[in-house]
Amino acid sequence: MTVVFVAAPPGWKDWLSARAHDALASCEAVVHASGVDPDVLDLAASATRCEGDAARAIELAREGRSVVRLTQVEALDEVELAAKAGISFEIVPAARPEGALTPFGGVPLGGEGTSYAVLHARDGASLAGRDWTSLAHATDTLVAHASRATLDEVVAALLEHGRSPDTPALALTDLGRPSQRIEVGRLADIATRARRLPGDARLLVVGEAVARRQVFAWFDRRPLFGKRVLVTRTAEQSRTMLTMLRVRGADAIAQPVIEIHPPPDPAPMQRALGRLSEDYDFVAFTSENGVGCAWDELVRQGRDARAFGKVQIAAIGPGTAAALERRGLRADIVAKEFRGESLAEGLISRAAGAAAPRILIARALVARDALPEALRAAGWQVDVVPLYETRSPAPENVANLARKLEDGAIDAVTFTSKSTVDNLCTALGDEASRLLAKLKVAAIGPITREAAEARGVRVDVMASPYTIEALVCALEASFAGAYS
Repeated sequence: MTVVFVAAPPGWKDWLSARAHDALASCEAVVHASGVDPDVLDLAASATRCEGDAARAIELAREGRSVVRLTQVEALDEVELAAKAGISFEIVPAARPEGALTPFGGVPLGGEGTSYAVLHARDGASLAGRDWTSLAHATDTLVAHASRATLDEVVAALLEHGRSPDTPALALTDLGRPSQRIEVGRLADIATRARRLPGDARLLVVGEAVARRQVFAWFDRRPLFGKRVLVTRTAEQSRTMLTMLRVRGADAIAQPVIEIHPPPDPAPMQRALGRLSEDYDFVAFTSENGVGCAWDELVRQGRDARAFGKVQIAAIGPGTAAALERRGLRADIVAKEFRGESLAEGLISRAAGAAAPRILIARALVARDALPEALRAAGWQVDVVPLYETRSPAPENVANLARKLEDGAIDAVTFTSKSTVDNLCTALGDEASRLLAKLKVAAIGPITREAAEARGVRVDVMASPYTIEALVCALEASFAGAYS
């Protein structure tokens, strides 16, 4: 079989070629280097994954399996090993850092009538014997892959061989990632400026193209660029929010603090959903999780949307209503505010004049009782049935979070339910309010805000309306200084 070599620079998942996507989606095994982005690995959903080297990839190929060797940079030495071993191989074209300088760094390379050269200078040995006169003058722009130590030597050599000290220059780290940082100056001072950059690896760019960055830069000018935002939703729910934040430039970090599990006794859920149209006039869903769990149970029973019959459906908010629509169901009643009291008002208004309507409230095992209490007070027949219970994640899943918060490595945290507040605060223990005071706290609605305040946590941002999109927009406005 064949080993397909795919290079995926950190943070560049969206810029992988179609061929790279196809190779990952269709392979039987992925042998990946350490540090490869998990999002890239997720593209190989049906493949066996293991961390290893070219030798492991060759071994699996000899077993007759289709293999992708996934690295962060092109590994031509590994390709050579496969060739010498008699293994057929394919090299998928990869985006090179210098090719990404225009879209991410804002430096236009290779325009009509211009030229650039690329110098690999990450260690002292790579600098020896270079034709510095040519490198200093032969092209309009020079791009050097350097390190903290070698950048000074490259700059000194270019100045010594006659490149003007007034030539525009920049140095950057983490090209194409939310952690990208850039220092811009002239050749005369860029070495000093570059010392402010974190890490060791640098890209140095010298030439008039740098002066045009003001025209082409966009990547690091997005509203949330470089902000590290903690998303506390369940792993299944977090994808949409992570995407919204990343599109705005944030370094969005998934840190689920709740896990969804079946209720301790699933029998009431199974009975209620098995007799929806026979026993109830209304069914109320109080979360997206509840919609998902109900749908999973209906599918398990071999049923579909027809199980609802003439039952009217109520949703606590637009997010829950959207979860219903994704399953072919449209909510008849959507609460004006994301809270049980508001949903009760909508239901009572809808059923005005009806005698003792029957309703199934499908919710979490532990939840506020405002909705069922209000309906019972209005004469409704109410069954409250748990579809799921929420649990805190294992302690090791949040073990490093307190240190990151203490160090100021997180800029904001988003809470999308009372459970996310309670579970994160429980995980952080007595230090929760102090640690969360170091960052911006965003809550999706008043119930979530009240839960945070009850734990002594200040809330800086609240969504309006109470949706994920509105929460992200409010957070963006807050960092821009426009939110009040």
